[in-house]
Amino acid sequence: MNRFIRVYSNKTDKLISEVDVQSFDLMKFQNLFGVNDTENPMFDCFEVTPEIAGAIEAHLSSKPDWNFSAYSYFLETDAPGT
Repeated sequence: MNRFIRVYSNKTDKLISEVDVQSFDLMKFQNLFGVNDTENPMFDCFEVTPEIAGAIEAHLSSKPDWNFSAYSYFLETDAPGT
């Protein structure tokens, strides 16, 4: 599985960029994103809020320039080979 933080323009909804999630601790991410089902592998799309952003930075390949007024951020998963 490839996981990313994808950045979308709030103005156009277009994909602007993506940042690789280099390390993914399922239990930690479930807790951060409020996923109560421990069997949920978090393959869905999850919004990154300002409260979550700082907590996930250590897991990213690079630090995004967080600007929540201009952009929306989502944790997304791609299947291998996509």
